[in-house]
Amino acid sequence: MRFDHPNAAIVAHGVVSDDRREALLSVAQVKTSEHLVMDALRVPGLDPELTYRVEVPPLSLLRSMPFGPAVAQPEWITDGLIATGRQLAVIGVPLPVMQPESALLACVTAIGRSGA
Repeated sequence: MRFDHPNAAIVAHGVVSDDRREALLSVAQVKTSEHLVMDALRVPGLDPELTYRVEVPPLSLLRSMPFGPAVAQPEWITDGLIATGRQLAVIGVPLPVMQPESALLACVTAIGRSGA
C-alpha cells in the first residue's frame, strides 16, 4: 500500500502481513524537501491493540550511514521504537531528514498486546 504523507518530497510504501503482526516500510525522499523538519509517517493497517517494535533492519550499513544533513536524527533509527498499532496509525513514526534521492527501510514487528 502507499502511505499518504503531507510532504511532496516523501514517497512511502509498505506491506502489512495478513495477520497484521508484521510490516515492511519503505520511505524515500525523492527530491529536496521544502521543510527542515519531517512530519511523522502514519502507518495504517496494523492491529491497534498490539504493541510493535519499529526498527531499521540490522544491516550495519543502514544503521551507520548518515541519512541527511540534520545534526540529530530520531533515536529510533539506531535504538528502535516501541508503539501500539493505534499510536503508529494516529501519531506515526518520526522520519529522519534525508538526502534527496535516498531511502530507508523499517521493519515493524508485533511484540505483544498493548497494556500486557
